[in-house]
Amino acid sequence: MRALVTGASGLVGNRLVLSLLREGWDVVCLVRRPLAPDRGNVVCVVADLEHLSTSQVRERVSGRIDCVFHLAAAMPSADMRLSSYLGTNGVATAVLLEAAEEWKTNCFIYASSLLVIGEPRRCPIGRNHPCDPRHAYALGKLCGEQSCEFVRVTGRVPTTSLRFTSVFGVGMPDGSVLPKFANRAIQSEDLLYDGTGQRVQNFVHLNDVVRACRLAADHPGAGVLSIGGTNSVSMKELAELIVGLTPGSRSAVKASGKNDPQEEYRWIPDLEE
Repeated sequence: MRALVTGASGLVGNRLVLSLLREGWDVVCLVRRPLAPDRGNVVCVVADLEHLSTSQVRERVSGRIDCVFHLAAAMPSADMRLSSYLGTNGVATAVLLEAAEEWKTNCFIYASSLLVIGEPRRCPIGRNHPCDPRHAYALGKLCGEQSCEFVRVTGRVPTTSLRFTSVFGVGMPDGSVLPKFANRAIQSEDLLYDGTGQRVQNFVHLNDVVRACRLAADHPGAGVLSIGGTNSVSMKELAELIVGLTPGSRSAVKASGKNDPQEEYRWIPDLEE
């Protein structure tokens, strides 16, 4: 089997590539910056998703591709333009779908996000929850997801869009709430939550996300699925849990005094659909 993995240098992509290699796959990594020199059954292709074209894909990726794992994306940022998100997360997905159709790819796995729904209106959050993105990142992700659904229902490429909740694991960004709380607990510094700390978040481990990608490849064309943890937790509960699990921590859990604009949000995915 031969796979194309976009975002192969990212948190999920790196672990997925290692998983595929252990199973004997050949892997083509499509990345924005050069990685280590090609080795064995790994080939790296450099491309900028924001300006990706079908002709570029044809020129740089040769041979058959049995499965595409499209994990690359422009991540949330305060200074990125709407056009950048739509180009990187939306248009690039359409370009890769067109290439997948030409390759007669057996499956196309798209890394989406539960954020595409906007504000949670009901719980648990299933695949039929209304989508009303509140950030350009989520809008771009939704464009990619809808492109996947279009080619799936029209019989062009078997696609599966995986709506991840908050992925955690070794290598995750230090600015994320889990490592931020953990580092403060280790230093016995106070853990601060915004508002009343009642915003509910769902976390899913990196290994489970990789396993979900592999299972999706084994069962192509499943449409839209939610991938998350079996339990959700409020920010206040999370802080208290981390302090309790950190040996010798003298941290206190306190309100920051800042409002939380997502105070009423409950990120609880429906994992049974």
